[in-house]
Amino acid sequence: MVSTLPGGDACPSGLEADRQFGPRVKLACREFDFTLLFEDGFFMLLPAVLFLLFVPWRFWSLWKSPVKLTSWRLAIGKLTLLSALFTLHVLNAIYTTKSLRTTLSLPTTLLTTISMLSSALLSLLEDQRTIHPSDLLVIYFSASTILFIPRLRTLYLFHSSPSYPTSPINPIPHLLVLQVLWTLIFALITLVAVIESLGKFTLLQPRYKHVVVTKEQTAGFWSLVGYLASRERKEGEGGDEEHEAPQPVYFGRALVGGFVLLYVGIAVSRAIYWRQTNRMIARIRSGLIAMVYQHTTTLRAVDVKDSAAVTLMGTDVERIVTSIKNVHELWASVPGVGIAIWLLARQVSYAAIVPLVICLVCVVGASFIGAGTGPAQAAWNERVQKRVAVTANMLGDMKAVKMLGLTGVLGNIIEGLRRAELKTSEKFRKYLLWTIQVSNAPGNGVAPYATFVVYGIMSAVKNDQNLLAAQAFASLSLINLLTTPLLIFC
Repeated sequence: MVSTLPGGDACPSGLEADRQFGPRVKLACREFDFTLLFEDGFFMLLPAVLFLLFVPWRFWSLWKSPVKLTSWRLAIGKLTLLSALFTLHVLNAIYTTKSLRTTLSLPTTLLTTISMLSSALLSLLEDQRTIHPSDLLVIYFSASTILFIPRLRTLYLFHSSPSYPTSPINPIPHLLVLQVLWTLIFALITLVAVIESLGKFTLLQPRYKHVVVTKEQTAGFWSLVGYLASRERKEGEGGDEEHEAPQPVYFGRALVGGFVLLYVGIAVSRAIYWRQTNRMIARIRSGLIAMVYQHTTTLRAVDVKDSAAVTLMGTDVERIVTSIKNVHELWASVPGVGIAIWLLARQVSYAAIVPLVICLVCVVGASFIGAGTGPAQAAWNERVQKRVAVTANMLGDMKAVKMLGLTGVLGNIIEGLRRAELKTSEKFRKYLLWTIQVSNAPGNGVAPYATFVVYGIMSAVKNDQNLLAAQAFASLSLINLLTTPLLIFC
């Protein structure tokens, strides 16, 4: 049997439409929905595989850790819910392979069931051997709460879609059972995500309560994300309305849902990224300072001159950690630039290479300017080191300085050294200013202006249509996405 919507394409019989990659199933089958194969692969199989890749490493990290809690109550509650969730997934695997089988149904249900079993065992270790909720479990169950919604919606659309060829003449076997199972799975996995996020400071052993200095040490994933995301600046974009053909109402709902997911994802991912980056920087800074201190204590007093150790722990360490701050931006900028060029080429054709050329020219210019930055900064550091050394020596012999009445003299000397230091730093600051100006030139209007000029010339030569408002706004956003990672990489 083949069903056809008025004015639409025919829906294949059986589950043929859902056994295609999609991602969107034919409108003749269901209105605005994903295919089962796409849901199996991206919404269930991929998260389960990623989770199972991290589980062995987490087991290994926690296995030798001591027990830190005084009670098993929370662990037993979590284990009970996860056992029920595991049972529901076993039943779902049985009925799904019978009723809604695709090429990925078997590996998807199998790995999802294994991930539930692994999460139960990992939850027990995480509960007893850490002082804060498990980030891995909270992220996995929170993501599953969102990613399982499309499958739950699809199951109910099967029941309510009169155009689908398997309903009501050829009903899907065990559809009602699958609907009940997925409703329970969704409710339980949401509850597990909430319970796994609960703090456990009150259950800690007394000796571990004393080592807790800040709330961040025992805070859960979402508590940290909420705190960090609240500090992010919210930006909005707007555009001119254009006259277009009326779209179905679900297009608007999908856009609203996509907008919410996009900006929530940006806030969450940015909060996670900068939290981990700042933790890495803090580790590197403390490690470098500890190494300098340890090495300095092994030297003789006569070998430590001009307070070099103080300069290393101050200016040099900060310069190192500032450079390391963007270490992950370097590799991530390569695919970012490629994707941005491809998307921009769809809007302005070959004019998409203009921002790339401008960025490369600015990078070359900044490299020539930067050639003098190193010697200028070295001269500045020498002045800083000399001033710090004189100040430290004066403070070390303050009693003698006051007895001899040299306070004013030495004060003038230190003030002169400070003036000389600032004078020497002027050259470095000028180099730095020019480097910043040249590096930011593509994003400050040069690249968008040049791109639109070239596109306008190309359009005039080809007698093509003018640049539309929506196309211009999209191009501006894509140019910004292109220039920012390119300048970071270069």
